[in-house]
Amino acid sequence: MSPYLRFRSARPSNDLRMLERFYVEALGCTRLGAFEDHEGFDGLIVGAADASWQVEFVHEHGVTAPRAPSDEHLLVFYVADRIALAERETAMRGAGHEPVELGSMIASAAH
Repeated sequence: MSPYLRFRSARPSNDLRMLERFYVEALGCTRLGAFEDHEGFDGLIVGAADASWQVEFVHEHGVTAPRAPSDEHLLVFYVADRIALAERETAMRGAGHEPVELGSMIASAAH
């Protein structure tokens, strides 16, 4: 990725603690930051340790975030190292998460 280009995606959520357990503790992402009651929002930012990519999850006080409109609304992570992949899979299973099949031919083809 270009040194001057960063990527951040923002997604609404109803359970920031569950997302932190999944992305940081099970998947192994870095917790880059968090905030509470910033103009009515709480948030969690996870991503690469160098912050080259980030996912920001936000919860608006008093609002129930909608569910993803389809099964194709995915964040897809590729782990190139088989040993690291096995470690992450074990951690994710230990945290109560099971692998899912990719429904998208585009996501499957890129893997």
